[in-house]
Amino acid sequence: MTRAATLWGAVVTAASLVAVARSRLARGEAADGDALTLTIARPCAGYEEDLSDRLATVGEGLDRARSRVRLGVATEGDGALAAVRSATERLRDEGVDAACLVTHAVTANQKCGQVAALLEGAGTELVAVVDSDVDLAGFDWRSLAAPMRDPRVGAVWAPPVEVNGRTPWDRASAAVLGASLHAFPLLSQIDPAGMVGKVLLLRREALDVVGGFDALGDVLGEDMALARRLRDAGWKVLASSQVARAVPRGRDRERVVSRYARWVTVIRAQRPALLASYPLLFFATGPLVAVTARRSPAVALSVLAARVLVAREAQRRAGVSRGWSDAVADAAMADGVLAAAFLRAVTRRTVEWRGRALRVDAGGVAVSER
Repeated sequence: MTRAATLWGAVVTAASLVAVARSRLARGEAADGDALTLTIARPCAGYEEDLSDRLATVGEGLDRARSRVRLGVATEGDGALAAVRSATERLRDEGVDAACLVTHAVTANQKCGQVAALLEGAGTELVAVVDSDVDLAGFDWRSLAAPMRDPRVGAVWAPPVEVNGRTPWDRASAAVLGASLHAFPLLSQIDPAGMVGKVLLLRREALDVVGGFDALGDVLGEDMALARRLRDAGWKVLASSQVARAVPRGRDRERVVSRYARWVTVIRAQRPALLASYPLLFFATGPLVAVTARRSPAVALSVLAARVLVAREAQRRAGVSRGWSDAVADAAMADGVLAAAFLRAVTRRTVEWRGRALRVDAGGVAVSER
């Protein structure tokens, strides 16, 4: 047992140090050239605090006179509609070609149905999909688009982080994305096959080749499925060094755990070989320390030190300035959330998403349960 735990600890420590080193060495491409012309789709569902303010942000480096912003809800009765209409008017007042659409999306993955409707007729070479909880203030589109100078790049995504939460569970969620090995600025350095669609820039040609978002309406984890289809079609999919800042607020334990349980469920359905990486890597610190502290204290110390370094680097990439004690606290919260999410994901096939119950079958196919 001691030998196996020592090997396990060495693997976890090495993976952590590689992720930190690659994150430190990562450099973004220069954001130069003319302002971009984009069609930006922002699907919305349900009331969110400060939603209108977030939707009224478009970022930097855009040709506002030629770019388009399309904000959408699925039905007239959606709780987000008032905020969407308000943001649309504010953008128009600023000279942006903005429109509010009721998409009538009925797909199991309602986001895909909405995005397909919002991008219909887009006349721009590049299109973007931005989640409703993302604040684009200060976001540099030219930096995100820089890899598109390579005509083989079909998609570039900005790793998400969370900021300005209010509840303890908001902080716990932010810790997963900003103080763990699951923080996507770090995870993208050791798992280049992934993609997260919080802020996603796509070459329209590449999107059309794989059938667009219409072809993803029955898939939960459409971003991961889209990345796989793009790569299978010969396109490159790259992570940006720039992060996407999301501002979800007011969550309790259930909302946070269920959110990450959905992510783990997507892994279970689409990349099952990686499912074991959660207990073996992402929340391994506690179990490893428990089994090695007495007989192999050096292993326990190395695992702990690597875990804190991961937290500090993830906080740096997220733009969070905190001390060492906060890094330790955030690491513990992140690991606890991931452990709870993993246990839920391996014991259930049904997830809650935007008020809808979905059963997730093999391959990520989502079936509405109501």
